[in-house]
Amino acid sequence: MPLVSTKTTKTTTTTADGKVSTSTTTTKTVVPTPASTATPDQPADTGLDWTQLSAEITADVEALRVALNVPGCSVGVVHKDKLVYSAGFGRRNDDGDAVDADTLFQIGSMSKSFTSLAYALLVDDKKVSWNTKVSEVYPATFADDVRTKFATIVDVLSHRMGLKHHFILVFIWSEYKELFERLPLLEAKMELREGFEYSNTMYSLAGAIIDELLKEEGGNWDSLIQKRIFDPLGMTASLTDLCQLPNQVNKSHGYHTVDDKVVPFPWEETYGPGGVSKAAGGICSNVTDYSKYLAFMLRKGKTEDGTQLVSAANFGKITNPITSLGTPVSRNPRVTFSYGMGWNQGIHRGKPALTHGGGTFGYTCDQWILPFDDLAVVVFTNSLVPLGTAACAAIIDRILFPELAKDNFWLKRSQQMVTGRDGYEKAMKQARIDAKDKDSTLSLPVEAYAGTYTSPLFGTLVLTAPVEGDKFFSFTLAGKPEYLEQKLGGLTGRAAHWEKESLGVHELVGMGHDHSDVPIFELKFDIVDGVVTGISAPLEDEEIVMNFSRV
Repeated sequence: MPLVSTKTTKTTTTTADGKVSTSTTTTKTVVPTPASTATPDQPADTGLDWTQLSAEITADVEALRVALNVPGCSVGVVHKDKLVYSAGFGRRNDDGDAVDADTLFQIGSMSKSFTSLAYALLVDDKKVSWNTKVSEVYPATFADDVRTKFATIVDVLSHRMGLKHHFILVFIWSEYKELFERLPLLEAKMELREGFEYSNTMYSLAGAIIDELLKEEGGNWDSLIQKRIFDPLGMTASLTDLCQLPNQVNKSHGYHTVDDKVVPFPWEETYGPGGVSKAAGGICSNVTDYSKYLAFMLRKGKTEDGTQLVSAANFGKITNPITSLGTPVSRNPRVTFSYGMGWNQGIHRGKPALTHGGGTFGYTCDQWILPFDDLAVVVFTNSLVPLGTAACAAIIDRILFPELAKDNFWLKRSQQMVTGRDGYEKAMKQARIDAKDKDSTLSLPVEAYAGTYTSPLFGTLVLTAPVEGDKFFSFTLAGKPEYLEQKLGGLTGRAAHWEKESLGVHELVGMGHDHSDVPIFELKFDIVDGVVTGISAPLEDEEIVMNFSRV
C-alpha cells in the first residue's frame, strides 16, 4: 500500500467585512516513494511533487470556500489510478464537526452517470439494446406518435427527447405509475432528437424501465447499482436512497442562505422528490468511495484487479458525444459542448474532459475527468453555491498548468460571478417590485379564493384563506393530498396578494424556497361572473404553466 501522510490544520480567516471564520482541514496525501521501493499499489513515478501540490491545493480550496461562504466541502484527486489527495474543509453540521474524506454528501445529478453505466451493463447482458424502443419495455405513451413509436433508450439518457423539463413533476408525484401515466400531457419544446433539453423526468423514466426489466428476478435500480457497481468497486459507504443519509454517522447537513444567513435545511426537506427520481439524483457518496469510481472511469471500465466490468464498446457508448449542446465558440478556458449519457464532453484549456455536476437541496458537487492526463477531480459541498466547478478547475490548473495557477484565476472569477449574480438578482427583484400594480387589491373576500383546485398533470392544489390578522394564504400541492400525510412527497407553501387577481408564492417548502422577497411564482385567478373558477401558475419564465380548475 502507498505511504500516506495525514495532516489536520486549523485556519482562522478574517473576511473583508470583519467576520472571523475558523475552519478545520484534514488532508491525506500520497507520499512519493523512491522508484526502487515503490509497491505495486503506488505508481513508481507520477512525475509530480504531491507534497508541494497538496499544500497548494489545500490553500486554493480553502480560499474558495471562505470567499464563497461555503460551510464545508471535501475534495479528491485521482492520478494514475490512485487517490493521491483527499481533504475535508470546514464543518459538516452546526455542531462544528469537521468534514473529512469519509463524510457523506448527496451527489445529485452526478447519479446520472451511474444510471447510464447500469444500462451499459444491461446491454452487455443482452437484456436491452441501445436501440430498444421505450414502448417495448415500458407502457409509455407520449403526446405524439413519433415519440411513442420511435423514442429509444439512448434518446432518454442523452437528453434529446425534446420535452420541456417539467422539473416540478417529480416533487408532486410519488409513484412511477402515476407519474408516467401523465407522459401524454408533457409539452414538447422541440422534435424528437432535434436538440438538447435536460430532463430529470426522463432519467426517472430510465429508472422505472430498469425496475421493469429486473422485476421478474426480484431486482430494481437500487439493487443493480449496489450489486453491479458499488460492490465490485468497493464503494462500501455509498447509498442509493437519500432518505438513508440522516441515519449515517459521518454525514454532512445541507445548507442554504436565508436573509443573508447560512442555515441548514431540515433533513426532511433535503430528500426532495425521493423515490421517483433516484435514477436522476438519488445517490450519496464520499471522497473515499467516489475516488474508486473515478479510477474505474480512468481505467475505461476496468476494476482495480483488471476485470472488465463493462465492455469497452458500451463504456465508449456512454462517454462519447451524442447530443450537441450548441455551445458557441468561446475563449473560455473551460467549455462544455456535448452530452453523452450521464456525461458532458468538453475541454479545459485545450484538454479533453468528461464532466458532470450535481445539485440537490443544500448540496452541490462537480467532477472532472481528463482521460489523456490520467487525472480526475471530485468536489462535494454542503451549499447551494457552485464551489465545485471553480475548485475542480483550480486544482487542474495547479497540477497541469502551474504557471497559470499562480494568478488565482478561478478564485477571482468566482468572486466576480458571485458579485455579478447578487447584483443581477437584486436588480431583477427590484424591477419586479417596481413593475407591479401596488394600488390593486383582490376584488373578492379572501374566503372566495380558498378551495381545492385540480389538474390532470399537476395534481391537487388546496388553498386555505388567511386567518384573521395574517396576510398569508397557505397551500399544499401534491399528486394526491394523502402524499403529504404519508410523507411521500408534495409541496407546502405560503402566498400573499401580489397584484390584481394574483397571489405571490413567497415560501415553497419541499423545493428549497423557505423565504423570498418577491414571488417564486404567482397564482393567477380566473374569475367568471364574480366566481373563482381556476388558477394558472407560470413557472420557469412562463415556459411551463400549471393550470388548475376549481372543484
